[in-house]
Amino acid sequence: MPHVLYSTEQIQTCLQRLAAEMDAAYAESVDLVLVGVLKGAVYFLTDLSRAMKKQHRIDFVEYASYRGTERGEGALIKSCSDSVAGADVILVDEIVDSGQTSAAIRTAITAQGPRSVAVCALLVKSSEEGSDAVEFQGFHIGPEFLVGYGLDHNQQLRHLPHISVFEG
Repeated sequence: MPHVLYSTEQIQTCLQRLAAEMDAAYAESVDLVLVGVLKGAVYFLTDLSRAMKKQHRIDFVEYASYRGTERGEGALIKSCSDSVAGADVILVDEIVDSGQTSAAIRTAITAQGPRSVAVCALLVKSSEEGSDAVEFQGFHIGPEFLVGYGLDHNQQLRHLPHISVFEG
């Protein structure tokens, strides 16, 4: 039985807080775009979007950096489908581990000429240097490998409604 780290209820409470923070921060934005990092952020982005009151668009990027539990060479596979020029962009990711993925995606999005780019992550490994570059942070976590709520092990276990420590 996997050890549940964050229950569905805890995740939903965190989502409500993050949505309220972003609604307040972008109250005056005329073009807000939430950009989810595929595949893991799909659950988080969907629930976060529904929790927000501020009107916004949704787009996706895809970036691959893990093979199983091992971090590999990162690569941008898919960029935004729609223009983000002049928009306020919030990059939505389920986890910021080393910060390299969000930094690489932020650089790619910045090249498209948005008004601003921020990062929102449900989980942030607080011991990592990249955690300082996450403007909207959910939970701070340790080094455990996690699954559920979009987090996977070899493309499995994303569907779990909670976040658990993987006990492979």
